[in-house]
Amino acid sequence: MSREEKCGLHKSRAENLCLYHRELICVGCKYDDRHKFCPQDYVAVIADIPPSDQDREGLYDVCRQLYDDVLDLEDGDFSQQEELKNKLNFLFGNFKSKINDLQTDTEKCVDETKLKCKRQYDNVKQDCSKVRIDIGKEMKELFENEQDLSEIGGKMALLRNIVDNKAKEKKACDPIHQLGLQLARVFDHAKVVTLWKEILSSEFIDSLFPPVSNPKFEHVKELDTSQGSPEVKITGCTVLLTGEIVLADNKNATVLIYTANGNFVSKIKVPFQPHDITKREGELCVTFPSRSQIGFISKSKITDAICTRGSCYGIEYGGGKLVVSCHLYGYKWLGSLCWQFRIYGTNNKLLQVVEKDRLGEWLYMSYGYFDFCPFRDQIVFLSTDGKAYQLYLTGPSRLQTLGELGSRNGEKLTALRSSGSTVITCHTESTGPIPFLASETSVLRLQGPIPSSGCEKIFENKCAGAIHFDVRSRILVVCENRGSKYVYVLKF
Repeated sequence: MSREEKCGLHKSRAENLCLYHRELICVGCKYDDRHKFCPQDYVAVIADIPPSDQDREGLYDVCRQLYDDVLDLEDGDFSQQEELKNKLNFLFGNFKSKINDLQTDTEKCVDETKLKCKRQYDNVKQDCSKVRIDIGKEMKELFENEQDLSEIGGKMALLRNIVDNKAKEKKACDPIHQLGLQLARVFDHAKVVTLWKEILSSEFIDSLFPPVSNPKFEHVKELDTSQGSPEVKITGCTVLLTGEIVLADNKNATVLIYTANGNFVSKIKVPFQPHDITKREGELCVTFPSRSQIGFISKSKITDAICTRGSCYGIEYGGGKLVVSCHLYGYKWLGSLCWQFRIYGTNNKLLQVVEKDRLGEWLYMSYGYFDFCPFRDQIVFLSTDGKAYQLYLTGPSRLQTLGELGSRNGEKLTALRSSGSTVITCHTESTGPIPFLASETSVLRLQGPIPSSGCEKIFENKCAGAIHFDVRSRILVVCENRGSKYVYVLKF
């Protein structure tokens, strides 16, 4: 071997040979980041690198890989334990008066889990340190002695078994996994129900979506929905987190996009006539009733689609769930249609189908539209004949009095949209002595834990179409009626 008098890092006089990197090192190299984790059983610089025969080289590669695996096992981070505990303390601080025992048990689980995992990990780390030293000794043997390679290979096989077992033990030291098992025992059904009710009846939801102070509707703009088309039929709308407004034009099979101020941005041509639209992470979800399909738009193109049972109309997304209303069958001439709600999760997997109320009766309703509240895990369906259903995904039930929400004498609740504690409703009233000749006037009201007086917007025409708003940007979109071209943008 041609020997260099100087190392490659510091250009100083070389004294040893690194077993891991197989390169000359000086005194300073031992403390450099490149070599500080290498085996400490150094070989003198006068030693020869072993002949590069296939068996010896293969065994050397095994030593090196095993050494890397041991270093990975010794590297562990348990700093996340305090972060987990702080998050739990913040959550339970809102309900400490009624669920103090649950908080105590949970904190106890966190502390016990941390102690248990740390004890297990210390044992793994100590054993790995011994194995690492043994591997270094065997690597040194490969350089200095003409020892039987089969003997070294046998030792490495035994050390590999130890490292594999320690890798399994380290997985068991995962604090998140262990904490999950402990909390599963603490959070029994009765305690979870208590916590769930306490959250919904407290100000926790309001802290996520605070109520609007001094609310007032301000008209921003009436959207120009024609965009070169003589006839337009807007059947669905949504507001993105950026404040952009998205409309579904059923007549022209297009999706229209506007700024928060109502300025036109672009339009996306879709293959079929859309009915409703909603936003999901990074994409738009559109229903195509004539094809019984849900289309997913990303970067102005349909990237995926799923089929539904029956014609799909309304669509909403929240809390990781995509909820779609589908018309199955019924008797239109009697004014009754049978509906079902299909709930999809991640990867568009069908999670649940709701088609009956708690009494086992099918959902026969006239055409309408619905709202999905992910915080309360419930669907509210408002039909055009004035009937209202409230369906909990954990067990559907009928609600009889929802139509009276904020209404006055003679008014009918025709639209509702909620987000946290902020609720905007639309009420329509017929005016005139003769019912079939009477005109209809609509009024929008913002309702919630704050007084809604003075927060009304009156429309001369019926606006029982789709409405949507975003509490972050305070943008409200109102369609005059389902199938009309008139769309208004308001701020509140």
